[in-house]
Amino acid sequence: MADDPFSRTYSYYSEFYSGASYSWSVPSGWTINSGQGTFSIGVTAPANPNPGSITVSSTICTNSYYGNKYISVDDDGGPPLLRASGGGPAIFGPNPVVDNLKLIEVANQKTISNVTVTEMLTGRPVYQLSTLVSGESLSFLPLNPGYYQIKCFVEDIEYTENIIKE
Repeated sequence: MADDPFSRTYSYYSEFYSGASYSWSVPSGWTINSGQGTFSIGVTAPANPNPGSITVSSTICTNSYYGNKYISVDDDGGPPLLRASGGGPAIFGPNPVVDNLKLIEVANQKTISNVTVTEMLTGRPVYQLSTLVSGESLSFLPLNPGYYQIKCFVEDIEYTENIIKE
């Protein structure tokens, strides 16, 4: 969330757990200004920032948890616009998409399977794949602008993400 609409300073947070330790990472060129080691950070994006993932890992007792958010900042003459997607075990981007939607990252290099992309307005499946690996893309070019939903499994966990096609 931007603190000032014309700044490039944003705040991110994770669930707070008493006694947990937190470790954050940001895309190349971004700066963590405050909060490293806590459940909340303040970051600054550089001019013309590259998109990427903000990730957090937390350890509670002996259990580790992982979260991520794919982000990009667009400048169109007005204030910077922060776009975020994901937050689950798989990161797809860009979102909104114009031509190709890429599977950017899968948490802990796990296998993604049973991938279905559905047009939300009609409920019509437009893609069905048995597997998808990091770096592979789905062409959204022939699809109509609108809202789509990706459902997949990362190991045995079902993951769903909404995608906007411009």
